[in-house]
Amino acid sequence: ADYSGDSLQVFSPNGEKVEGLCENPGDWEERVLFTPSAVAFTGDDDTAWVLESDSNQLALMRLHESERLSTIVPTEFMMTDLAVADDALLVLCIQYAGEEPEAGEEPEAEGKILVLNKA
Repeated sequence: ADYSGDSLQVFSPNGEKVEGLCENPGDWEERVLFTPSAVAFTGDDDTAWVLESDSNQLALMRLHESERLSTIVPTEFMMTDLAVADDALLVLCIQYAGEEPEAGEEPEAEGKILVLNKA
């Protein structure tokens, strides 16, 4: 995931760029991805869930066509990472509790795992 380039990049085992997916066309209105930070492949070679971190959204993308198939926007927690387990998408999340902390204090938070089934 290329956070600052609003795209996904494929690299070889040697670290060389092989191809760009869902690349940014330049115009803001034409972008299909915004600030991607994690990717989880669905098992289909051309489809993946992408976490857009700044907007806290999950986007199901058809990668080579740069097509957004679906969007999920949870409101109760902040998503941080993705994983696939069998037919389920696991979304690692943080849920903050209580008041906003004073400067220098750690916020009260707890981890959550959101399980999204394929069916």
